[in-house]
Amino acid sequence: MPANTVADSSPVTPLSARTFGTWTAITAIVRLYAAYNINSKPMYELAFWTYVVAFTHFMSEWLVFGSTRWGKGLAGPAIVATTSLIWMYTQWDYYVKA
Repeated sequence: MPANTVADSSPVTPLSARTFGTWTAITAIVRLYAAYNINSKPMYELAFWTYVVAFTHFMSEWLVFGSTRWGKGLAGPAIVATTSLIWMYTQWDYYVKA
């Protein structure tokens, strides 16, 4: 659906959509670099923090701001962020030698 046909009552503006798209692209680039440099502590930490920020963002939109409801639109990012954070935390010592 073209942006100019979105209902006026939508909280999504073209600017917020582009900002969210830019954030998604940046996190994808960071995570890709981290995947190829998995033993690099700074890259591992950067990737970890992208998941912390994503988790915090989605949970705050749900629990603090009330701008979303629990459902498949929120469950997907929440499950990916939670699973990734748990996995990265538990495997930290295996990939990043202190």
